[in-house]
Amino acid sequence: MTNKSFRDLYNAMSPQAREEVEAEVQQALAEMPIQEFRQARKLSQEEFANILQIKQASERF
Repeated sequence: MTNKSFRDLYNAMSPQAREEVEAEVQQALAEMPIQEFRQARKLSQEEFANILQIKQASERF
């Protein structure tokens, strides 16, 4: 069995299948708790606050 990278598998998908996957990813991200999202992106609270352009102390996670 040959291992394929995700990129190879993704590139082999039809444009419609790619759109469906992207929609599912966006939905999952929208439903993900903020702390989980921050940790998944390997962001510190300070880095995440900077991205949101807020002070870290005002974060509630």
